[in-house]
Amino acid sequence: MSAPREDDLAELEAQARRNLADAVAELAGVLVMKIQAGQTPPPPRGRHLRLVRPDE
Repeated sequence: MSAPREDDLAELEAQARRNLADAVAELAGVLVMKIQAGQTPPPPRGRHLRLVRPDE
């Protein structure tokens, strides 16, 4: 078995990036649908980051 060629590795990396982008977009879509349906998760407990609006 020979070592993978550089152009093969570049194509594999490009495909992995597309797959990741597709998965992130799908998860974002599911999250938007859940928020629109009022199915938001409970707030986190314990230590967490608090979002602050710029006008605060």
